[in-house]
Amino acid sequence: MSNNPVTTPVSRRDFARHVAVAATAFALPEVALAQTASPQAAPSVVDVPKEVVDEVETKFNAIMKLSGPGAAGTFTAGQKDELRKQLVSQVQGLQKLRAYTLDNGNAPALVLRVEPPIFIETSSGPTLVAPERK
Repeated sequence: MSNNPVTTPVSRRDFARHVAVAATAFALPEVALAQTASPQAAPSVVDVPKEVVDEVETKFNAIMKLSGPGAAGTFTAGQKDELRKQLVSQVQGLQKLRAYTLDNGNAPALVLRVEPPIFIETSSGPTLVAPERK
């Protein structure tokens, strides 16, 4: 039995791709697996500033291209409208965050510490062990 952690190398590009897909799946569970490439309709939210609409369209196009070109026509019109509404909401929240000014002396509110998973060898194969909290 060994207590040595088993790690597999992950490239930065793969990590970023997995994070983007997971974030999209978390934010949009009903449309996370479906993809298309036709962003024709405008957001159906009234009184949206032009810079928000531009950023929403950019993000919408990026989401549509995430899984590849083979999924054209997968989204229904209602799903596309809902996706745009959620993106408008997220971008408006980002606009509020961007308006908040910080000084150079401000410390971060949160520090992310990523620890590698720890596996131990058991009779049924490797088993994931949760790291101890410090």
